[in-house]
Amino acid sequence: MKLKYKLAIGAVAMNFTVVAIAIAVTAVIMNRQYRNISENLIQKSFSIINKTLEEKEQELLKYSRQMASAENIGINLKYISENKNKSEHLIMQATYENVRDRIYTIAQSVGVSEAAIYDADGELTVFALSESGSFSYGYRHKIPKIMYEITELKKDTISSKKSESPIKSIKSYDSFDKIPSNLEKAAYTDKEIVRYEVKNNFLYMVYYAPVMGQIFNVKTMAVEPRQFGVLMVSLQLGLSFIKDLAAITGTRVNLFTGQGLSAGTLSSYKTFDMSVFKSEDSANPINGNTVVFTEVNTDSKDFVQGTLPVRSGNETVAAFASLYSKDIAKANTWQVIRLLCLIFLCCIFLFIPFAFFVSNYLTKAFNIIVDAANCIARGDFDKEITICRKDEIGDLADAFRNMKDSIGHVTLEMDKVIQAVQNGRLDVRCNTKEYKGIWQNLVTGVNNVIDAFADPVAMTAESIDRISKGDIPEKISDKFKGDFNIIRNNLNILIDAMNEITLIAEAIAAGNLNIAIKKRSKKDSLMEALKSMTEVLNTILQETGRLTRGVQDGRLDIRGREDMFSGGWQELILGFNSLIEAFRTPVNVTAGYISRISKGDIPEKINEKYKGDFNEIKNNINSLIDVTNKVTKIAQEIAQGNLSVKADKRSEKDEIMKAFANMITYLQDIADITEKVSNNELEVNVVPKSDKDILNRSLEKMIKNLQDMMNDIQNSMNTVKQQNWLKTGLAELGNTMRGEQEVSILAQNTISFLADYLNAQIGTIYLEKEKDRFYLAGSYACEKSKGIPEIIEAGQGLTGQAALEKKSILFSDVPKDYLNIYSGLGRSVPKNILVFPLIYEKQVKGVAEIGTFGSFSEIETDFLTLASENIAIAFDAAQTREKMKILLEESRQQAEELRMQQAELQAVNKELELQTGLSAASDSDIYQKIY
Repeated sequence: MKLKYKLAIGAVAMNFTVVAIAIAVTAVIMNRQYRNISENLIQKSFSIINKTLEEKEQELLKYSRQMASAENIGINLKYISENKNKSEHLIMQATYENVRDRIYTIAQSVGVSEAAIYDADGELTVFALSESGSFSYGYRHKIPKIMYEITELKKDTISSKKSESPIKSIKSYDSFDKIPSNLEKAAYTDKEIVRYEVKNNFLYMVYYAPVMGQIFNVKTMAVEPRQFGVLMVSLQLGLSFIKDLAAITGTRVNLFTGQGLSAGTLSSYKTFDMSVFKSEDSANPINGNTVVFTEVNTDSKDFVQGTLPVRSGNETVAAFASLYSKDIAKANTWQVIRLLCLIFLCCIFLFIPFAFFVSNYLTKAFNIIVDAANCIARGDFDKEITICRKDEIGDLADAFRNMKDSIGHVTLEMDKVIQAVQNGRLDVRCNTKEYKGIWQNLVTGVNNVIDAFADPVAMTAESIDRISKGDIPEKISDKFKGDFNIIRNNLNILIDAMNEITLIAEAIAAGNLNIAIKKRSKKDSLMEALKSMTEVLNTILQETGRLTRGVQDGRLDIRGREDMFSGGWQELILGFNSLIEAFRTPVNVTAGYISRISKGDIPEKINEKYKGDFNEIKNNINSLIDVTNKVTKIAQEIAQGNLSVKADKRSEKDEIMKAFANMITYLQDIADITEKVSNNELEVNVVPKSDKDILNRSLEKMIKNLQDMMNDIQNSMNTVKQQNWLKTGLAELGNTMRGEQEVSILAQNTISFLADYLNAQIGTIYLEKEKDRFYLAGSYACEKSKGIPEIIEAGQGLTGQAALEKKSILFSDVPKDYLNIYSGLGRSVPKNILVFPLIYEKQVKGVAEIGTFGSFSEIETDFLTLASENIAIAFDAAQTREKMKILLEESRQQAEELRMQQAELQAVNKELELQTGLSAASDSDIYQKIY
């Protein structure tokens, strides 16, 4: 099968495979995506359910608290509890009805299912029920026997307009099982509780709250709160509530209890296994973290289900189920698959012609390249490859063109090298870097052939060239063959002869004039000339030696005998004589001047003119004369007390000026020290220059004695000043706290005074509210909105820890986010904070906290320690005054309440007396009619 057919069939098969995989992957992804969408939707629906239940709970708490705190309900319940077992029904009827009507009014307006109040014994007192379109409310009394007095309102009565008079049905029952007559012991609580309960397969949200009242304690002469019963209010979560949830969430919602479906919008789904939820402690009855996702089938429909437990304590009492249909996901998935299949068929019909076109296009280019390759194999490089494309076929054509060009380049490179060798240019080589692989090996082989000829020729030329320039090379040790070896031996003989001549010349140059010089042949004129030169040099050496010894012995009048020589050698001896004469005059002048200076006789400067180094000697002697004069002047100035004179060094080794400069500096330092001491500047550092520096050691001892004396005086003054500051602060603090001030005003005045007196930038003061609890009573430069707590318990933070340990705490290096000091220009963090307790009679009355940018001194800490007890006493007195005011006001209010209760009882007694008189009159009339 040809290549073009293979390409077409392969392209079609690949297209089919890609579409099949795409369909399968799309189906899996969409199914998983719709499952995720379903779970997310269900998760959101449970968030809505949670929020709705929380709103119901808050609404139930709101109205239940209204019932529990209704006017006089606690006092009335106390009256009922005390008299229920001994007073007749008629006497207590008004009190019962008063409590009943208050509960009924609120329960009917709110729409709760049940509302009941139980007394301190847990016995039912009053209640209100909403059930099956009717509303019942009443109370339970015990004398002469247990009876239930119930008022029933029919459905049409409840829904009647406000302008119509309601029709009531009042009945008495000796038993009533619709509401418990006694409260469970676990439900009798002294705090608010909301929990969920199942009654008759319905889920109820039940609220329990204590019913409180106030009594007057004769012993303590104070009004005290006391619990007289418990209020129970329940709200049924029925079908209407479930339908509202379904409408809001957009899912089917069912509510299940242990008995099965309680209410729901998918009525065919009736049972649910509650055991899937484990019992867990949770403060929140609806635990959103325990959602369980499953798939269910009902009425031949598939749903994704999420279930959320409803717990009461550790027990799961019910569960909400949110269901989302899977039919939508299935329909969308099949629609996408059908669309992909249609796309596949269209691709098949369009791709087959295109595949045949591409295969023809590819195979035509391959045929052109095959023809060109056959021509190159035959040595025909004139065949051109006409393909010019920018794809893989184009790359293949370029490769063949490159191969053809590489062969042509190798041929041209070899022709160039052959012509260069023929012209005697043995340094020309083929450029191997332009070729790779076997082409590089071929060009390298040509270079190796040229190297075999070039090395011997180049060696011979180089050796002869170096010898001609006096550079005698080493003997040639490389091995050659044939004629190349004969050339090497002749060059080595020439090198040996040149080395011998060089050794003789080096010996003469080194002063060895006794070296043996032998002629190598009769015509060896070079050796003959060397021998004559050594004899003349020996004679010159003897004469110069005589002159040198005379100069060394100080005989500057000796001269050389120039008549013994001729030519250049005679001029050499005359030069020696002139040299000695040039040295004689400057040396004699120098010796005379140095002799006078050494004896302290400073001469005038030399005015004669000299040249070269002799002029330098003259200048140096003149400089010596100047320096000697300058040193003398410096010594005279110092002797006269002038310490401002300067001794500048002339060089790094000028020890004389360095010594004078050190002496001047030493004397100036002593003068500065004495000047400072005379001006009472005793913080002077005196450092002796050496062990023999007696003057500086005496100054150091004197200054130390003066410093000790001044320190003693300063310490005494500081002690007196601190004591005065401490006493003044305590006195002013006492004035600030004097008088009958309110606690809040006293706290503010106190912390403001402490901050001002201590130059602090921030402060707070906490007072005891109850045992181990403290409230913010006053502050200085604090913003309460910046995280400062209103209440602190013992052991909480630095303030609470100071109260717990009953000792002060100093906190340094305060973190940036701890406490900020604000002003109109910005804010900053205090550097130190001091927290100290206010203790009176071993009791912590409060805690104060002071912050500053600086640090607290010891006297400031002592001041706060002494002041803390005075502050504690002031606050204890202020709090005692306020308590007395509160007790007096409460006593007045309690007396007023007792007066009102007494008036109510008198009214009830009058009503009973009237009813008793009417009953007696009626009995008398009946008796007269009978008899």
